[in-house]
Formats: sequence, structure tokens, C-alpha cells
Amino acid sequence: MIITKTPFRMSFFGGGTDMPSFFQENGGAVLSTTFDKYCYVNVRHLPRFFDYSTELSYSKTERVTDVENIQHPAIRNAMKFLDMHEIRLTYEADLPARSGLGTSSSFAVGMLNAFYALKGKYADKKKLADEAIGEPVYFKTLLSREDAIRRKEQSNSENKEKQQEDEFPQKESETFTLCGYLDRQNDDFPEINQSWHGEGSLYYFISEKGFQKIPTEKKILTMELTANPEKEPYVKTQISELISEENKKRSEMTEVSMDEGTGEAGVFVICKSDLMQQKETYMRGNRILLGAVSIILFIAGLTNYCNVIFTGMYARRKEFDIMKSIGMTDKQMKLMLFGEGSYYFMCVMGMLFTAGMATLVGVKIYMENKLSYFTFHWPIHVMVGVMFSLVLINVMVTHFLSYYPKDI
Repeated sequence: MIITKTPFRMSFFGGGTDMPSFFQENGGAVLSTTFDKYCYVNVRHLPRFFDYSTELSYSKTERVTDVENIQHPAIRNAMKFLDMHEIRLTYEADLPARSGLGTSSSFAVGMLNAFYALKGKYADKKKLADEAIGEPVYFKTLLSREDAIRRKEQSNSENKEKQQEDEFPQKESETFTLCGYLDRQNDDFPEINQSWHGEGSLYYFISEKGFQKIPTEKKILTMELTANPEKEPYVKTQISELISEENKKRSEMTEVSMDEGTGEAGVFVICKSDLMQQKETYMRGNRILLGAVSIILFIAGLTNYCNVIFTGMYARRKEFDIMKSIGMTDKQMKLMLFGEGSYYFMCVMGMLFTAGMATLVGVKIYMENKLSYFTFHWPIHVMVGVMFSLVLINVMVTHFLSYYPKDI
């Protein structure tokens, strides 16, 4: 078991000048100090007797079997960086998170220190600070098609020692500093357009000045078009032809799609109508299932409502007779019954706008996770129709009961 104790820090001035986007252009200076408040990171190997392989305890508890499923971005990336597996990590601190006193930085340093100690390695203060701030990152251009083929032939040949990287020139950017990690799964993460090259893709956020130092040009990664349904087949055909020509050019210029034409050339088109058609059976089945459940629940509710009303009327026959004997008119009787029916109506509407809404939100979340192109629309017309039907049923039942109380 390893326990690290890392102090928090207090900044007096200079905050913000330590960001690469600022100090690379203007220089920077900060004045900070640590003080006698600490965070504690407890790390130990987790026995293989549990259904999960990693347990993390901080503001919440995570139990996962795969590092990729860890929600905390700093822990997930640190474990991947140092190849940590089957551990139990506990975090405690003298101060709350987001206090502006370096709690996240202290946690990162303490966690890396604990990981190195658990692996039986020593890491000095500079190394811990550098790795807590971020790894060096640089970017290279793709190889040309000819160089990619030659490198593949050399790597498959028996004489691998002759392979020289200098034979395959690639433009390389200057080194950047990775300042931190963002978790795209967080609820407050801003919505951004992303290209689709698999779930394992990494995305980098970089400033405009930083992008100018990368040996590449700006490219449009995602484009959305809205076409008239009648003209959609024609638009789809024209776009497919343009994409085919573009992919052919790319396959001739770069190493992508060089393995017998099976790789992705880089550009593809997705039509929402095609996706909807592919999932039409699935969606139709859901509509039938949910519709059948709704009808059954509606009939059961209507039956229960009528049963309650008629049973109540039967049990209150003497009460109605007494009311009539002391002067209650049929109109007053009808208003009283309508008011009682309206009470049940309001209860049903309350359930509709609470439990019903919660159910619809659950369906919305489920379908959006199941189908990325799914668009949810609130069933306003259906809800208004249900409200009108309930009012009509209440009026009809009240009218019937007020005219035929003796039969009941």
C-alpha cells in the first residue's frame, strides 16, 4: 500500500502567465507557495476476487473492469500513461475541490508519485511536475503513397536493420505541451462537431497561433446539408460522385486506403434517410410495443375510474337521498359530481405531467444513445388529445350519473 501526502499551493500573482499560449509569446512569471493543507492519495493492488478490476474513490466511487471505462479523465489518462491495472485508489483532502488552491494539480502530482512508488520506481520532483503538467506532443504529416509502400516492404523484409527513418521524410511540427485532459462524457462539455474515425480517436484543442505551427492546412471535417425530400436522391448521387473523385485523389497521394483498397480513403457520406430506413423495423416495433402498452394502460385507467365513480355512487345512495330531501336540485347534484370527477381528472393530469414526462425523457435519452441521428419531438398533440378525452369522459360520466342515480 502506498500513501502520498501532497501540499496545496497558494498563488499570489501571475496566474494565467504560465499558460503556453501566453508565455511562449510574452514570457511569464508566477509567485506561489505551498502551505500546511494536503491531499492524500492511497493506492494499493486490488486482489482478483472482485467482479471489477479497478476501484476508485473520490467524490464518488467507480468500479470498472476496463481502464477506458473510467469517468475521471485525470485518473484514466494517468493509468494509461503508466500502464496501471488492478488497483484501488482512494483520495482524501483537507480542502474541497475547486477551491482555487491547486487541488487538481496536487492530486495529479500525488497520484503519479503513488503510481511510481507502487511500481517500485523513483520519480524526482521535476519529473512529477512535468508529467502532471502534460506530455510533449508533436504532429507529423502522412507519408506519400510511394514512401508508405516502400516502408511496408522494408518492414516485411528480413533485412530490417537497413530500414532508416531518414529515407521517409515527413514534415514535423515543433513540440507542444499537453496542458490537460477534457472528458467529452461530462454533462457540461460543450457540443462540438467531430469527425468520425472510431471511438478510439483522440482530439486536440489548440489555439489559432498554435495551429499555424502545424504542417497542415485547415480542412472541413464535417458538413451537414438539408435537402428537399423530393430532391434528396439527386443530391445524394451528386455528392457520392464528388466524394468518389476526392477519395481516389487521396488514395493516390497518401498511405490511406493502400491495402488492396480496403482502407478508408477519408471522406464518406451518411444520409439520415438511409439510416432511418435501416432502423425502420426496429422503430416500428418500438412504436407498436409502446402504443400497445399505452392503449392497455389507458383502458385500465378508464375502467378503474368508472369503477371508482360507480362504486362510490352506489355506496352513497342514502347520502344523495338526504341531500335531495333537504332541497338539493339536479343541477347542484350534477355540479357536485362534476367537481368530484374533476378531482380525479387533476390527479391523472398530475401523473401525466410528472411520471409521464419522466418516462418520455427516459425514452428520449435511450433512443439518442441507441441512434445518434434520432431526433425527439415532444408529443404535444397527443397530450392535448389525452387531456380533451379525459375532460369529455368526465362530463359524460357526470351527465349519466346525474340523470340515472336511482338505476345505480
